[in-house]
Amino acid sequence: MSTSEDPYAPEGDPRLLPVPLSTTSVWQQSVALDPLISNSTTPLPESADIVVVGGGLCGALLAWELLQRTSGNVVLLEARELASGASGRNAGHCRPDAGRGFGMFANVHGEEQARAILNSERTVFERVDRFIHKHKIECEWQKRETYDVCLTEDFAAYSQQANDAFAQAGGHPPAPLGREGAQKAARSQSAVEAYGWEAATLNPAELTLAIHKLCKDTERYDAFTFCPVLGLTPGVNPDVLIRPDPDVESREATDPAETPGCAGWTVATARGSVRARKVVLATNGYTDSVMPMGIVPVQAQAHLLSSPTPHLDSSYSLRRSMKEFYSVAPRPDGTVVLGVSRLGWPEELLRQAVGNVDDSTWNATIAAQGLNAISDVWPNGPWKHAKPGDLHPPPAGGSIKTATERKEVEVDGLECAWTGIIGITNDLVPVVGPVPGKDNLFVAAGYNGHGMARIFVTAPALATRIASGKWREEDGMPECFRLTPERFASLTADLSPSAKPSPAA
Repeated sequence: MSTSEDPYAPEGDPRLLPVPLSTTSVWQQSVALDPLISNSTTPLPESADIVVVGGGLCGALLAWELLQRTSGNVVLLEARELASGASGRNAGHCRPDAGRGFGMFANVHGEEQARAILNSERTVFERVDRFIHKHKIECEWQKRETYDVCLTEDFAAYSQQANDAFAQAGGHPPAPLGREGAQKAARSQSAVEAYGWEAATLNPAELTLAIHKLCKDTERYDAFTFCPVLGLTPGVNPDVLIRPDPDVESREATDPAETPGCAGWTVATARGSVRARKVVLATNGYTDSVMPMGIVPVQAQAHLLSSPTPHLDSSYSLRRSMKEFYSVAPRPDGTVVLGVSRLGWPEELLRQAVGNVDDSTWNATIAAQGLNAISDVWPNGPWKHAKPGDLHPPPAGGSIKTATERKEVEVDGLECAWTGIIGITNDLVPVVGPVPGKDNLFVAAGYNGHGMARIFVTAPALATRIASGKWREEDGMPECFRLTPERFASLTADLSPSAKPSPAA
């Protein structure tokens, strides 16, 4: 935090910056040879109209939406390679919540906002589908039926109650399939109940890189990689003043941060500094490395599993409870991406995961838990029960690459595994908007592991807010996502030096 002795000292926690070496997801492997992912040697420009920090899906889409709404240039800064964070490490699902989460969101934000949240997720799905087809993006996008599969009677009852409440609030949840229908849909006798609706699977790294390429084609965009942001300094002296904002001069500003000629920021990076009129943090779980926001980084883990016979046509969320579940996303080649929740992890691993930005290796205990769970649901599949000692994570910063290592893990149906860092907020929803008390600093982060169902409403909404100074209801973002002074105070209330989570890395 800044101190009275040095009001311009970096406010973020450098311990929360991305680690230099990381595991490599199956998605990152697919784009590893793309020349766009790494621009690590081109000198940084002295200034930019807007700097976006973070090269994942949110940063890429924010840059694109800003380029559509403003006439200036956009510079994007990424600590590692493009799509090296959560966007390149997730479970490959664009899966709107069809009703199950209604009660959880209603308890925190009220029924009206809970309904808005779920409706926005359907909007995101439709927008992603249109965007991919409009721009002819190849990213394994495949619309398919998805199922919430209830593996316990308790969760079946919970799901029924949540969906009924959503319907009473004016929503349109899917109908329960009944035990027989659930077992048919899940291809498993373990199913107690199930709900089905339309979702999609995709390669998120390919989508992210495609949007960066669209931005590059405007000739007003440059992305710089291996360029971690080390601090932000407000431009309060004449040396950092830059030309007036042409997009602000033509409208009535809504606050002093958006008046013509506002000084903006100097963005310090490991490769030099850039002066910018406006800065946008699209840094998700790494946000507090730059600016304290109360977004807690938490480790998550995903796995590529061998292809079953016959292939899975649908995707699944196999659930024992709201907090214990397994995400199952088939790929076009028949392999399956398995995501696992943290409930059920050993207590020591849970403690280590919170506040931890280390994605340099994966955990064999977690992988074995996931394999065992999916083997219980589909006992005839190629995935066999495993003990942690049967699996062999590579050294930090590595992935499963050699033939010997592949053979060791394929015995159990596991082809590779990786870790990613998600950003958790204390009120379950993203943090989007101007940062209170920080003129011309904006944020879109804290996706709570659900960014694929959020970013295509948050990025357009924030781009509109930055360009026009106003929120626009037509952008479809729920009001509870907005960062108000009151919400900012709540998010950051526990960020004293003693209370702030420290990374275990």
